[in-house]
Amino acid sequence: MGVQVRLRVVNDRGEAFLGPGPVALLRGVHGRGSIRQAARGMNMSYTKALRLLDELEANLGRPVVESARGGNGGGGTVVTDFGRRLLAAYDAWLSEVNQCAKKGLPPLLRRRRPAGKAPGRA
Repeated sequence: MGVQVRLRVVNDRGEAFLGPGPVALLRGVHGRGSIRQAARGMNMSYTKALRLLDELEANLGRPVVESARGGNGGGGTVVTDFGRRLLAAYDAWLSEVNQCAKKGLPPLLRRRRPAGKAPGRA
């Protein structure tokens, strides 16, 4: 049985602000150079993408993206150095947790009885 863990970081109010969604969005911005294009690639509204990035930055107290307004050279958005370090740290953390889960969880998740038979039922 394969085991994979999905991590979310919550603030002191119990609100998740860093997890698979915001990380995927940040990666999309890094790869496409645009919040709008990253959101579109995730089938997410631009407004929701802005809200996720705003919440992420508010909870971290630092910017993870920097945007330039359009014009002759065009606009765009880049992931800050802090944002790139955040992605690398999240990846390392997720990898470590998944390695631990693959070692420790499978024995607990193995079925001890035939599938479809609930305990105490004939």
